[in-house]
Amino acid sequence: MKKRTICVLLCVLFALPVGVFAQPGDHPDYSTASGWALSDMEEAYRQEILDPYMARDFSSAISREDFCTLCANVLMKWYGLSEYRDIENVEELKERLGRSSFEGFSDCSDVYNIEVCTRLGIISGMGDGTFHPKDPITREQAALMLCNTLSLTPVLKEYERDSENGVNGIFLPHVFDDLTDMDPWARDSVFTVYHLGIMMGDAKNRFDPLGTYTKEQAVSTVLRLYKAYAAPDEVKKPDPELYPSADNPLIGSGTYYSIDSTHLWTEEFKKSYEPVYYDAFGNEYTAKEKGYVYPPGASYMEVSKTQGTGVKTYSVIDKDKNEPIKGYDTIIGISGDKAIVLDYGQTALVDLSTGEVLRSFYPATLVEYVGGGMFKYLDENGAGYMDESFNTVFLPEYKNLEQRFLNGYCIFQKSDDSFVIVNSKGESFKSFRLDLNRYNVNSVCGTNMILMDKQTDRCVLYRASSEEYIRDYVYLNFNEAGDIEAQKGDYYLLDRNGKVVIDAKSKGFDYMNTVCGRFIFACGIDKSNWSYTAPYSVMNRNGKEIVSLNLNTGDAGTWDYCMGFIAYRDKPNHMVIFDDKSICGEILIPSAEISSFKFINGLLDVTLADGESRYYTVKGEEAVKSAWTNKEEK
Repeated sequence: MKKRTICVLLCVLFALPVGVFAQPGDHPDYSTASGWALSDMEEAYRQEILDPYMARDFSSAISREDFCTLCANVLMKWYGLSEYRDIENVEELKERLGRSSFEGFSDCSDVYNIEVCTRLGIISGMGDGTFHPKDPITREQAALMLCNTLSLTPVLKEYERDSENGVNGIFLPHVFDDLTDMDPWARDSVFTVYHLGIMMGDAKNRFDPLGTYTKEQAVSTVLRLYKAYAAPDEVKKPDPELYPSADNPLIGSGTYYSIDSTHLWTEEFKKSYEPVYYDAFGNEYTAKEKGYVYPPGASYMEVSKTQGTGVKTYSVIDKDKNEPIKGYDTIIGISGDKAIVLDYGQTALVDLSTGEVLRSFYPATLVEYVGGGMFKYLDENGAGYMDESFNTVFLPEYKNLEQRFLNGYCIFQKSDDSFVIVNSKGESFKSFRLDLNRYNVNSVCGTNMILMDKQTDRCVLYRASSEEYIRDYVYLNFNEAGDIEAQKGDYYLLDRNGKVVIDAKSKGFDYMNTVCGRFIFACGIDKSNWSYTAPYSVMNRNGKEIVSLNLNTGDAGTWDYCMGFIAYRDKPNHMVIFDDKSICGEILIPSAEISSFKFINGLLDVTLADGESRYYTVKGEEAVKSAWTNKEEK
């Protein structure tokens, strides 16, 4: 009788989904689930993806170990398995399993689901024999695991087959606003799960790669992972990435668009302007379908009109190819249906849909973008600050400084000459004073200030958060990353804490500066004519050399920068693309000369001397074939 009871118990255990070891009293507790997540939590539990012991405390951060359990449960559900050893009977998994082994992690005791994920290539640990099972999983780590789990199904191969006419099976980039914070090993996985609708960004187009997942966020995501193979029609995918035809004369780098002297913005040109867009599958879209503005999701696009040599005015067209604003001297910023413009010395906030002036700013004063989604403006009372929607966050009662927000913080000077650290939400923090009889304030970046010491005629870095003075530099300047370019006879790069990170002389260089905001260019100097000399080096902010080339720094168009990548043309038919860690790819076009190039929507648009244009990924892969096919072949 005992033997039979044990056998029955074992059968019941083996019938449970992976990770389920039911204990008395185990049952779901949905009281902590958010309203938006409740139905997903209930469905994941019904589908046996969410284990009973995990079905509680939904607002807590999910651990790396529990995320393994979710992925393993999805895998078993896909293939109708009840236990790990049944994988041996599934051809799709057997080959992967046969090529792997598992020696365990030194910090894991219960390795059941971790072994499943390791042997199938879903995880690989931290590289030092550990897995850190109890650590919260980051969003980029989750994206990699989701993508690796999905690779055990035909989904990715089906995408490759479906997109052969477009991008050769490449998941095209999506340019998240914080993509520069993402580790290179995570990018392809993030693009994959994004385009398949499994893992998205927030409403402000940020992915938050180093952020953590709450349990309910993780379960909702893994439920979409399950459906990506089991019920793909139930997963809502984002709109496809669109790329303009090379024939589109308006498309430029970033958000600035120009019409050269051969394409003046005339009525005749407006009538003939019919942009064409292509998606990842080679599908073609007309202007009537997607609009006359690039990117197609925007409502308005800035256009410069060349009036003569060195003379331009600026206009805005809308997606229906109207021209709501005629010529202005400068367009400072566009947000929704509003724009800040400068015309005849007057700065104004205008309604793009009507051209109506909503607000006039202090005469002859530009509204200035100061980073972090903040704009500074002046009136007779001082400097005020607006957010990216042009709503006032700080009233104009501060002194005008050269300043920039960094990581959401900045320093303002009050009318009584005291200083205060603020954030971009309109909140004030620490107040402090400086001896303004001794120091002039040169510039501010985040919570750091560059001062000029009147007694020594030297620059000083003042760290307001720690009240530390770093002295005796002849020259200090903030770069876009918030690091400090410094000189004291030789050239240095200081980090945000004022610590020397790169000493040019110790690395064998005479000269050093910042290129593209966060890369460090260094070289020798021929003192007979004060020209740059090879070798030329590009380093990251930590001083690691990424590439050494014979750079022609005076060649316009040599560099372009997007989402953390630099594209550089070092030979007439050759380009190299790198990020701040390593070379990512190269482009070699035999028997052709590269005339120009620019990033568009995360891809490189490369134009050849004969006018042909091609798209490439940062790995050097050809992409969006239809967008650069010769007209005769269309």
